[in-house]
Amino acid sequence: MSTVAASTVGNRRKLLTIFGLLLLVLVGLGIGAILVTRAQNAKPKSTIPLGGPTTSGQGSLVQPPRQLSDFSLMGPQGTPVKFSDLRGKAVLLFFGYTHCPDFCPTTLVEFRDAKRALGAEADKVAFVFISVDAEADTPQSVAAYAQNFDPAFVGLSGDPATLAQIGPEYDLYYKKREVSGASSYLIDHTAITYLIDRQGRLKVVFPYGTPASAMATDIKALLAQP
Repeated sequence: MSTVAASTVGNRRKLLTIFGLLLLVLVGLGIGAILVTRAQNAKPKSTIPLGGPTTSGQGSLVQPPRQLSDFSLMGPQGTPVKFSDLRGKAVLLFFGYTHCPDFCPTTLVEFRDAKRALGAEADKVAFVFISVDAEADTPQSVAAYAQNFDPAFVGLSGDPATLAQIGPEYDLYYKKREVSGASSYLIDHTAITYLIDRQGRLKVVFPYGTPASAMATDIKALLAQP
């Protein structure tokens, strides 16, 4: 084969290789877009009326504030804990589960740091973690999990009936997903943090990843309100 012919064949092979790689990338992007679309469609559309940014610029104001329904969940001592028992305090609330590998521990670390940043005003705030995995998370285990981050944190196990009742008010989404490995399953769930005022009204929502300093700034602004 001549040098020119060999060069031509080599160039064609390079072009085919590049074309093949581009095709794989495009197919991968297409599949990814389909999966993202399916995941988005599986979750309920937001019904929380969001307004402008908060004082910190990290959260979103709920306008008008949403009055939340009262509910009761079993506490670790075998006695029910009512949401209305927390009236008079601001509430920072997150839904998750104790075996969560990422969102839950990261958010509770931010809760801990926000509590520290509040200083003396932290006594005016209840930090609450509610599990969406009632099958595995007992009231005792959820309480212990939350208190690993701070002894004052409140951990409660949400039973399916109660979560179904209150879920729409928080745009709560959660779904069990079987996986291979030691955990055997994961739970896809809403990763929003809710800031509730002393009258039990939802006032601010924070996206996942909001730093503790921003949460503390907005909690202080809420506490300063009459």
